[in-house]
Amino acid sequence: MEKRSIKVNIWGNEYALKSDVNPQYLQEIADYVDQKMRKLGESSQVKSSEKIAVLTALNIADEFFRLKRKHEKLVKEIESTSEEITENLDTYLNQYSDFIK
Repeated sequence: MEKRSIKVNIWGNEYALKSDVNPQYLQEIADYVDQKMRKLGESSQVKSSEKIAVLTALNIADEFFRLKRKHEKLVKEIESTSEEITENLDTYLNQYSDFIK
């Protein structure tokens, strides 16, 4: 896929990004980061852009790890339920097979 340039604005700074992902998706990510930085900047005594960026990165990383753990838990639950269904199906098929003999 061909890399395209897109300009995004985060915390009042314009960044020229080059990526092969959908520009709308990249803009959505930039808007999300900008929104998080602005929210933190408004509710915090911290005024340094660098500190706001680091704190925002930590908050986003926290969100990511929480969602990752939740996802892993759901995958395990799905795998467990799938195994249980498969075992039950095997049991019922064996019973049916014995019944029709």
